[in-house]
Amino acid sequence: MKRHETYKLVAERLEDRRVLAVVSFAANAVGDSAAQASSVFAADIDNDGDLDIVTASDNDNSIAWYPNQDGLGSFGSRNVISTEVLGSYSVTAADIDGDGDVDVISASLMDDKIAWYENLDGAGTFGTQNVVTDTADGAESVRAADLDGDGDLDLLVASEIDSLVSWYENLDGRGEFGPQHIISDQASDVEKAVAADLDGDGDLDVLSASFADNKIAWYENVDGSGTFGSPNIISAATNGATVVIAADLDGDQDLDIVTGSYTDGTIEWYSNDGQGGFAAPQSIGTNAIGVYSLDVADMDQDGDLDVISAAMNTNTITWYENGGTSDRFVLQYTVSSLLHRPMTVISADLDNDGDMDIVSASSRNGQVTWFENRVVGDANDDGRFDSSDLILVFQAGEYEDDTTGNSTYADGDWNGDREFDSGDLVLAFQAGTYAEAARTATVDQLFALTGDIAANVPSKLTKRTDNRWMKLC
Repeated sequence: MKRHETYKLVAERLEDRRVLAVVSFAANAVGDSAAQASSVFAADIDNDGDLDIVTASDNDNSIAWYPNQDGLGSFGSRNVISTEVLGSYSVTAADIDGDGDVDVISASLMDDKIAWYENLDGAGTFGTQNVVTDTADGAESVRAADLDGDGDLDLLVASEIDSLVSWYENLDGRGEFGPQHIISDQASDVEKAVAADLDGDGDLDVLSASFADNKIAWYENVDGSGTFGSPNIISAATNGATVVIAADLDGDQDLDIVTGSYTDGTIEWYSNDGQGGFAAPQSIGTNAIGVYSLDVADMDQDGDLDVISAAMNTNTITWYENGGTSDRFVLQYTVSSLLHRPMTVISADLDNDGDMDIVSASSRNGQVTWFENRVVGDANDDGRFDSSDLILVFQAGEYEDDTTGNSTYADGDWNGDREFDSGDLVLAFQAGTYAEAARTATVDQLFALTGDIAANVPSKLTKRTDNRWMKLC
């Protein structure tokens, strides 16, 4: 295709397509030595004011962390916390012993173990493994939460082989845990359990997602002290339920829930009436086959919570824009479709710039990746999309070249497919973020470094009057 025809196509696409979100994501590798990375969590492990990354790796049976060296997302080498975990499957971080720093907690599938590791100096030096239990048969997930309302953090566990949702009390606030308290034995092949105040009474209830019986259920914390009622079934038709989270998606000050179906790729949300009564499901997405992880965050800084998914079978990280009352989840955007069975996704501000980035762990190649939240088209990472970005990407010389998968965000790949082509230009200009100072820049100026491109494209960049996107004309 000739260059001028390509630019004409860009303009035509801009006429036809709806305005897109004003953010996109630049991929950055954290490390590739986390063999079959199954879980990832962000926390300030070394107490230096930025977020580090903690991982659980299945194949090499390890728990490890990566320091955020500069607070801007440049990560150091992998620090192994423990290798005494057989099939480590879940990791989280919290102050278990009440000393003001962040400890690490793990669940390992093959040795049925829940364990925690003390941050001895508050700077990321960890002690030996403290075993909470080694009888959680098929320990699938672990979360820290104050389930008995005594001011310290207990542990909430889902174990898939014995199909138990259970919790362990932090007896002394210093990490001495009591015996197992069973919340439910009716969640067949339970995958996840999370804590949230679903009925608005000030204590933490529990949610579970169970794969074999397709169920999403919640359990009321009856007395606020960790006595839980019988299961309240929200859905028995979540086909291969693998994940459930709680968040206020509709802005009415109570916690709704979001669910993921591994088998059919459906992501849905259920509105809460504020007392734990949930409405019929509403669709968020239908193509996340193999979805295993969800998170929520305000990705586009418009004041509401968006949804992020990791789908193992499609190798895809996707975010779903919460558009408000009339079109809450109409639009979705691929962050990356080039991962290797992403198993976990979380949101966190890793570069301290005030917006939410994304972190994923890929189980097949062990890659931990973070995706920087950027203004669409901001190739040089200066916080704006202007002529300097266009000069940079065309100077790189990768526009519709014959090399597959060779482009980075700095080279013009703004839609995450590792290519720089007209799709990236459509995305960037339609987002409407092109800077005011650059709107009168001539194409000859912008593409002076790209040989014959300037001779084959129209002469000026102009702005459409509704301020929503740029058009080549």
